[in-house]
Amino acid sequence: MEPRIYDTEKYLKNLPLDERSFGARSEELAEVGEKEDPLDTPFQKISYEEVSGSAEVIVGDAKFNISYSDVDPEFYKDIFTQATLDSLAGKIRQLDALSMTSVSDPTVAVEISQLLPTDCKILFYPADKLVKASAIYEKNMVLYIADPFTQKAFPVILHEIGHLIDHSNLRAHGLDKFVTDHEYAPQAEKLRRERFASAYALDKLRPLFRAHLLDKEQIINFLKKYALETYNCSLDHEISFDLDRKSEGTRQARDYNEEMSYLGEQQLHDDFREWQQTDEYKNWKQLPENIDLEDYEAFNYWREITKI
Repeated sequence: MEPRIYDTEKYLKNLPLDERSFGARSEELAEVGEKEDPLDTPFQKISYEEVSGSAEVIVGDAKFNISYSDVDPEFYKDIFTQATLDSLAGKIRQLDALSMTSVSDPTVAVEISQLLPTDCKILFYPADKLVKASAIYEKNMVLYIADPFTQKAFPVILHEIGHLIDHSNLRAHGLDKFVTDHEYAPQAEKLRRERFASAYALDKLRPLFRAHLLDKEQIINFLKKYALETYNCSLDHEISFDLDRKSEGTRQARDYNEEMSYLGEQQLHDDFREWQQTDEYKNWKQLPENIDLEDYEAFNYWREITKI
């Protein structure tokens, strides 16, 4: 089956270029990220000091399960600096299972481990709030720096799994992008990948939304208005900066051309004045058809005969 290829120009046309400054929008996003978020509240406080463990919590009709284990540092040592490895020593765990199930209807459930690509791992380092989440393609893994036993872990980890699946789809078709070739194709592809990953996460969470086990509004607000807006803002700035650079380059080129044109005219006038002092000019000026010519008419003649 042939993949869908998106038109880059159409894909980027909805970016709100220049509606607000990059700095203003970045400040707004930073404020959003700094606010206390109930999605970061753990279902149960776990220290993760044990190299492996599990927990189960029931809140209303929702049952949450988690299990984790130790992971060989050799697996992840090449994705961190040595300083980071030293600070994280003995604290990184592998997420073996993370699920949310309806107590009244066990068929309504999302089990993260069942959605992982083949041989994919999820590694995490617990933090009080989301610090970082990323899909590491070369390792076929998701890195999650936050407490995974929270509501936020579900959309974020699924988002990163969506990246891995999207990357696998690209490789299966021998492509590096699903957008048309264009000057801004890299930016369009970045945005497409983020949208795909968020759409994947929302699709997998839909049963939990319908059963009211997850707060749909909060999750969508996080994925669309924060995560995607961050990328929109970044791409907006990237494209706007490039357009400004080109506009400035065009202005500088125009100024340069105008200046060189002016200097060229000045040089012509200087050369013309020197020519007027020569016998050649005097003989030319004595010709019947030239004797009554004004200086500007003689100059126009001079400019024509000296063109390269």
